[in-house]
Amino acid sequence: MSQLTKPFYNATKPDKDEIVLVIFTKEEDSYFEGTLVEYQGKVFLRKEDATKKKRVSSWNNIVPLNVEKYAKVYDLDFASDTIQVSLTHLDEDLTNIQEHFSKNKRLVSLMVTISFQLNTNVDTIWESVIYKINEKRINFNEENDENTYLNILDYIMNNIEHLKESFDDNKVIIKIEKMLEEKSFKMLSTIGIISNNGVENTTNLIRNILEDITCKYSLKYSYYKKKNDTKTFPVYLFETSSEDSTEENHTNFIKNLTDKAINSNIHCFEKCKKSST
Repeated sequence: MSQLTKPFYNATKPDKDEIVLVIFTKEEDSYFEGTLVEYQGKVFLRKEDATKKKRVSSWNNIVPLNVEKYAKVYDLDFASDTIQVSLTHLDEDLTNIQEHFSKNKRLVSLMVTISFQLNTNVDTIWESVIYKINEKRINFNEENDENTYLNILDYIMNNIEHLKESFDDNKVIIKIEKMLEEKSFKMLSTIGIISNNGVENTTNLIRNILEDITCKYSLKYSYYKKKNDTKTFPVYLFETSSEDSTEENHTNFIKNLTDKAINSNIHCFEKCKKSST
């Protein structure tokens, strides 16, 4: 969770058989190493637990490095700071898994927006509110013999009234409730670019900056015309949804593009024109 410096969960390790989000960073002869995205710690994956295929022509197609991938916790006691995961035991419905982690990212996005509104660090709110909500979620599930894999965002939505009463300062909970009730909308930034360094260099620059974008987005090449003006000029349209992104994502994209464009002899002349639809 790039927008958090703290782990998503306040638990030290995930549960056995839990589906986790991992990033594999290193390949060895018989295994892969990586890190947990939502917890602290490392992961270990044997190649025999990565696929049921007897012959593999390209491991990069099965276990690509430096990208997020789903895995199932296989052994919690593999090492003190490392858990063993498996891909061959991952037999759950992929749609449900994607929805679960999409909701986790949406919760992070909501809290980033709320922290901006309250002029507070998102990590501070996460520790004082979300960690406590997660503890309530775990206790509730244990008392009612429910699956502890239940999503935090789902728990908030199902228990919003109780949560508002249980927090002394409930302004964050109220803001979460209000934002969940609001309909999603598109967020659009229009960026005009003049490049004296060639189309390929401009494309490589944008591609490099997009690697840091964690929310879903689309980037289209189009033409823009100012009001009451007959002239048009080429632009890039950077579009996201309010469900999993904030204006900060757009501001950071524009800032990174502008800062790096200067060193590449590229001029951004229509900066960060936002509109919501």
